[in-house]
Amino acid sequence: EQQQLMVQNSKDNQIDCDGCNAEGKGAETEGKETAEAEAAVAPEVCGKVTGDEFLIPRRLIFTHEKNMLERKEPSHLYNNVQRTIQMYSKFWNQSTSEVDVWFLDNKECLKLIEQVEPRLVQPFLLEPYGAYQGDICRIAALYL
Repeated sequence: EQQQLMVQNSKDNQIDCDGCNAEGKGAETEGKETAEAEAAVAPEVCGKVTGDEFLIPRRLIFTHEKNMLERKEPSHLYNNVQRTIQMYSKFWNQSTSEVDVWFLDNKECLKLIEQVEPRLVQPFLLEPYGAYQGDICRIAALYL
């Protein structure tokens, strides 16, 4: 039987794990731990996390050929970025100016990739599809 991680979205940002025992270990199934249970319920997230203590940083990472936050165009994409920032600021109970936003254009992506994993520079430069370039860039950004 697979164990499931249960996340409770509440005002105090509690995270509860279904299947954790008192020590925060993975659940036992019929007296025998299973690899599925261990994978589904990691000890570091079992129990409760409150306040500003999060395992994943609250950061929005956007990519585009040019920095839309500076240029404010194309307007339909700029408006979508602004709505996304507003939505997350509301969810995170922060003002929009408090939200950590990274907007990486192609030049910034290239610098970041060179810093994090130089072997990805050529695939980034040779990728003709901008969305895939953005994927490479955002993956590299996760390592900063």
